[in-house]
This record gives sequence, C-alpha cells and structure tokens, in this order.
Amino acid sequence: MTKSMKQIEDIKITNLEIQSLLVCNDSLHIYTCKNMYGGYCDNMDDSVKNKLNKILQYDEALAKHCMETALYTKRFMKFLNYDEDKINISYNAALLHDIGKTVISKSILNKTGELTPDEKKIIDAHTINATNLLNDEDDFIQYVALHHHDDYKDIDDITQVIAVCDTYSALITERSYKPAYASIEAISIMKNDSRNSNLNPILVAAFEIMLRQFGYIM
Repeated sequence: MTKSMKQIEDIKITNLEIQSLLVCNDSLHIYTCKNMYGGYCDNMDDSVKNKLNKILQYDEALAKHCMETALYTKRFMKFLNYDEDKINISYNAALLHDIGKTVISKSILNKTGELTPDEKKIIDAHTINATNLLNDEDDFIQYVALHHHDDYKDIDDITQVIAVCDTYSALITERSYKPAYASIEAISIMKNDSRNSNLNPILVAAFEIMLRQFGYIM
C-alpha cells in the first residue's frame, strides 16, 4: 500500500483547517460564460485556459463538467493532504480530462435516447481522441485524459482521485440523456452500481466523508 493510500484510510475529520476547503457561493453550479474562471482558476496555465475556452465554445455543458471536476479535484486533494504542486498539475489535468469529446458529433454527445453499440464506441474513444489534442501539454495531463476511465488498480493514485470527482460531477449534473441525481444518490450509485467498479472504493468513501463534512450530504 502506498503512503498516500494509507493516509486516505486514516482520514480523521477533526482538523478545523478542512472546514475552509469547500467554501463557495452556496453551490458549485454557479457558472456562466462570463464567470467561467472567476475566483477558482488562479493556477490555470494559459495553454490550459485556451483549451478550456475551446471546450466551452464547442459545448457549454461539457466545459462546466470539466470545470466542476477540477474544482472537486482541488478540494478533494487538499482534503487528502496532497502537496500544492501535485494539486496544481492535477487541477489542470482535470480541466482537460474530457477534451477528447470535442471531436465527437453533438448528435451523439447530447443524444437523448440510448446509444447504439457503435455510438458507445465513439463516446468511449474520447480518451484516445485526447492524445492528439494534448500533445503539447505536460505528460501527466495527457495521462489523465487517456486513463481516467481505466480500472483504478491500473492507474496512479491521483488519476484515481480525478476519476471519482469526474464520476460524481457527471451524476449530479442533468444532461439530455439523464436526470441530475442528488448527492446522496450519486454516492450510492458510485458505491453500489457495478458500472462504477473502476473507482477505488476507499476514495469513494473518503469523498463521501468530505461531502458530509461540508453539508452536501446530510
């Protein structure tokens, strides 16, 4: 077991410092095109900002999901006591983790009905699509985009963290093909639905603890 995974298992919510980590304006869903970067993106590289703008121009909902995943990643990693350097690169990686979806037709990306097997393959290929779109970025940013849906046993601990945040954001957000789940429902799905078996259950439990600490789950 790595040192960081041992830390995750030993989480104790007694540190008052933790209380500041999820401070925001009542809700994470506060985005508009004007305030997309407002207040939260002090560590965003210019090249990452430019790419996030391209995601926003292609599909606003996708850009909001990427931003929300990054916000959760930043807060969750602070909760888990990662150092600032790792948090900063992980934040940027989370912002671009789904950039590969920008080359997928919107008729498939936002389809309201069930995907055909061929359409599902196209969606699943978004991780591969990201390779060419991120070839000028840090290797870790490329790695996260390529591997954030892989089985947690096969990826590094930080990508596991981003995968949990990515899944939670997707579940609590309404899309054309699904309703928005409440936080407690989303966590239950992440813990019990076999389709989420790629997620590290220790991290899912830690994420639930964080949400409960800050009142997102009562």
